[in-house]
Amino acid sequence: LNIIAGVDQLWDTGSAVGSDAGNATSGRLELDSAVRAGSIVVENRGALEGDVDTNVCPQDATCDYGHVSGLKRQASRAIYDIPGEQIRILAGDTDALSVPLQRSTEVLGLSIEKSPGKLNPGENITSAGAGSFRLERASSVDVMINGAVVQRLQLRPGNYNLRDLPLTTGANDIELTITADNGERQTLSFSAYSDQKLLAAGKSEWALAAGLPSYLMDNERTYSDGSYLGTGFFRYGIRDGLTGDADLQGDATVIMGGVGVAIDTNLGIVGLHGAGSKGSAGTGVAADLTWSLANFKGFTEERGESLHFNAEYRSTDFHTPGESLNGADGILYPEFNYWLRLNGSYSAPVTGDITATVSGRYQFGDEDRETPGVQANSGDRYGVDLTLSSALTPTENANLLTGYSNEIYVRDAKKDLTQDADFRVALRFNVRPDEKSSVVAGYDTLGQQTAVSGYRGEGSGVGRWDTSIDVQNRGYEETGSINASAGYRGNRGELRLSHFADAKSINLGTLDGDVTRQRTSLRAGTSIAFAGSKVAIGAPIRGGAFAIVAPHESIAGKDVTVGTTEDVRAVADQLGNGLVSDLPAYLPASISVDVEDLPIGYSLGSGAFDTFAPYKGGYAIEVGSAYSVSVYGTMVMADGQPVSLITGLAYPEGQPGKKVSIFTNAEGRFGAEGLAPGRWIADMATEGAPTHFIIDVPEGTNGLVKAGTLQPSEGSSQ
Repeated sequence: LNIIAGVDQLWDTGSAVGSDAGNATSGRLELDSAVRAGSIVVENRGALEGDVDTNVCPQDATCDYGHVSGLKRQASRAIYDIPGEQIRILAGDTDALSVPLQRSTEVLGLSIEKSPGKLNPGENITSAGAGSFRLERASSVDVMINGAVVQRLQLRPGNYNLRDLPLTTGANDIELTITADNGERQTLSFSAYSDQKLLAAGKSEWALAAGLPSYLMDNERTYSDGSYLGTGFFRYGIRDGLTGDADLQGDATVIMGGVGVAIDTNLGIVGLHGAGSKGSAGTGVAADLTWSLANFKGFTEERGESLHFNAEYRSTDFHTPGESLNGADGILYPEFNYWLRLNGSYSAPVTGDITATVSGRYQFGDEDRETPGVQANSGDRYGVDLTLSSALTPTENANLLTGYSNEIYVRDAKKDLTQDADFRVALRFNVRPDEKSSVVAGYDTLGQQTAVSGYRGEGSGVGRWDTSIDVQNRGYEETGSINASAGYRGNRGELRLSHFADAKSINLGTLDGDVTRQRTSLRAGTSIAFAGSKVAIGAPIRGGAFAIVAPHESIAGKDVTVGTTEDVRAVADQLGNGLVSDLPAYLPASISVDVEDLPIGYSLGSGAFDTFAPYKGGYAIEVGSAYSVSVYGTMVMADGQPVSLITGLAYPEGQPGKKVSIFTNAEGRFGAEGLAPGRWIADMATEGAPTHFIIDVPEGTNGLVKAGTLQPSEGSSQ
């Protein structure tokens, strides 16, 4: 059970309106739980919200929902995995997967999917990265090209496809640095802006889902009553380098189906997908063509050039199931209806560390298309630009863009979304003073947009802290924002303090502006976990599985450290067991442990535990045991001659199933570890027949025991 509690302070700016007017203070409690019983996992997520709305309206959207305080359920579901078949079955609030031209819509119902990426992530069945990802929390997403941040997006929780994001700069290889509202960061890499995946011969992936469409409305799960949706797709590796797919999706108003193929040729990967729809709005067709060619030698003398092209056609009456949910959550994104969208880019190394990228985009507006619930605009949108990226030093790089574009996203729905095209110049610097810090600054004449951000993180695991600040000024709509946060992760929980401010404009020299909204938030997070009979309190569990580490009674009171001195993952101490909160699911992992001030000779064994956890599985690991005694001494025969260079096995009297290896040197000295208090029989493999020795370990012994000189027991072979 993850517990995130906090308090939010909304400050009176004198110009806020609606729910943001005046000072307000309220608490907040988030609960996120998972219980695994046998092979079934039950998950629940919800929040108790106060009067202050903690969500930040995305930069390119208009939010018109009314915030209401109270208890809000966000998701409930049961999950059953069949790892051997790479199949996952979900009942409840599901995450419906999708392929090109399909719409990704969450449903309350049932879904079944074959997903090697989730249930066998160690198997590489694809030759190109997918272009889809999922956000569990509201997040800011930095789009990075050649190590430089070229764009920042503010996104709500949900499933996203890279091609559907409002990206204004084309490129071949990009990275997304995702920072959640709780400060958690992750980096995703994508190749060639392509969602084409080539499966190995005979490999497949598929998904089916059906139920009531759902969405988050003011952070509460809401369902579209009386409107059912079904969706599915199937992809199969016909042979190496050739993958086929088919999909079908429908709701009460429209049904859509499609087929496609992706093939690896000498001239790159080519993907073609076609679809048709039929519903109350008419019958329509759509087609999508993608061509990607990476790491080739063309105009330059060295390999490293790459080319990407995408063309998508949609007839006026082509519609996808789930469109009726547009804007149902109270968040209106601008949508530029089009009948043809073209996107291409070419990247090549120029000289030294300089890389050049030429990209162009053109979206032909469709004035006749009707899409419900969106901030629609039918004008053409286009842009062309040249980007030069260069590493100035090992820790600094720069990105210079020149082009011509009319691609601007306006937050205010009342403003005209049609923008006049203009020449643009954008310059961005990315500086890493050290491995722990980064500073990004940039300016774009298109819309007079300025952005400055800095980040620093210190340490790893327990004791880690980070701080960040981000300042943006959007001159074209006379708005700006400042977002700053600082966080700390401890052994039993985490803390984060953040501040957000919206302004009509910002003076970057003085950080002054006419503030329209200002909020300060404090969050404290912890988790309670149990596995078997073990219970632990630690930092929130965000990995696929976890482990509880507890000391054996023989070393009770001593601190058990999990991980290394540079990366302490958990500590079992006087306050309780340690909790390792980031184990991967369906991947092998190792948990190393160390104990402070162990008794001399105390045996911990290998000092590491290997895991292979199921989804949301919990390990109960006991460090140390009763069999932790190390014994040394000398063995001699009845005539006083040493038992030289002999191996044997020791076992507790009456328990021959528990055996410990033992051996002697040339003088008959021996050593053995892993014994426990009591009488042990040592069978030494002497010539003819084994010779038996008695090793007595006193009760209450911990660590090292000197056995002295041992002679054969009565009845032993002499």
